[in-house]
Amino acid sequence: MSGTFQRILPRWPAMAALILIAWGLLMPLPPGWSAGWRGELLNRLHAPLACGLTLALAWQLPSHRRFTALISTVATTVILTLAEMVQPWFGRTASWADLGWTLIGVMAGGIGLVARWKPHRWPRLAGMTFAFFAALAPPGWWSWKVLEASMTAKQLLPALLPPQPATADFFWQPAPRSNTSARLVMGRNEGSAVAVRLDARNEDWSRYGGLEIEGDLQHSVPLEIGIRLDLDDAAQTRVRTSLMMQPGTGTARAWWPAGTQARHTRQLVLFLPVEAGAARLLLRKIRLVEGAKPPEPPPFSPTGHN
Repeated sequence: MSGTFQRILPRWPAMAALILIAWGLLMPLPPGWSAGWRGELLNRLHAPLACGLTLALAWQLPSHRRFTALISTVATTVILTLAEMVQPWFGRTASWADLGWTLIGVMAGGIGLVARWKPHRWPRLAGMTFAFFAALAPPGWWSWKVLEASMTAKQLLPALLPPQPATADFFWQPAPRSNTSARLVMGRNEGSAVAVRLDARNEDWSRYGGLEIEGDLQHSVPLEIGIRLDLDDAAQTRVRTSLMMQPGTGTARAWWPAGTQARHTRQLVLFLPVEAGAARLLLRKIRLVEGAKPPEPPPFSPTGHN
């Protein structure tokens, strides 16, 4: 029994790495994690995963140095390429970008293996350090950008889209993603988005009672802009409201329904109705409005009449 255990034990690093990577690449993602900054972070995590698998596979091979490094890097590339190809069967998306991050991780692992066998300490240490940072740099750099943008977004509140481009724009995303405008554009024109989404990252908006939008509307008549506020509460509440934008440059305001408590706001969605035709709205400024909706003025009644 002990001999069998000793033969199986060295296989555990590769088996554990394969199970971990299969779970990470094939498990269904929570809503909203397949796109935006979260989706990009998951894509970049392919690099350290590929590096780890390369090193784990090399652990199982005889230490023939070049042969070991070659076999482990090729095997990792084949395994992760096949995993990328079958991801759509599990509700995930496959992309060339994912494969690119995978190859970076494989190369980092290969460099680490070659450096490990260097006879002198400093070349060995330098090579392994480079491999370590090469594998972690893609997700690490992206995480830093997310942190910087999140801090900027907190400072800009109640502005959600300031007049000038800022790192807070990082959390806005058009849908579909074919919109490549420097600022947000909603429209039915080819290449434009019909909706835009803001990842609110569970921020507390409970002190705000509405939304104000400033933009340029290219349309012959006033147009209703749909607004949806997705809350991260037990019921996954979706708050719906709308506002009317006038043709040309202008500002309009909408209020949340009475009783709305946006303590944990997941996302904000703005959209045009399907019947908008060729309407086009350039969003210049979006901000939250403090307080609740003011009471409606009483209907006008001439003196002496009820």
